[in-house]
Amino acid sequence: MDTHINLPTNAVGHKITKRVPIVKADTKISEVKKLITEDINSFDTIDYIYILSAKNHLHGVISLMEVF
Repeated sequence: MDTHINLPTNAVGHKITKRVPIVKADTKISEVKKLITEDINSFDTIDYIYILSAKNHLHGVISLMEVF
């Protein structure tokens, strides 16, 4: 399954991926660690963890280094 956005290869948006760690704002750090360690191969990048609100709006971003 292609998880990249369908844009011309010379567009910056072509580099966007949907295969990143995403958690809800109330997720415990221990659960985030488990997600990363158990599902690491399902992500294109793990540099950052994206935190969503209850309404699936971007609430924040944290560095993987802040978690481990």
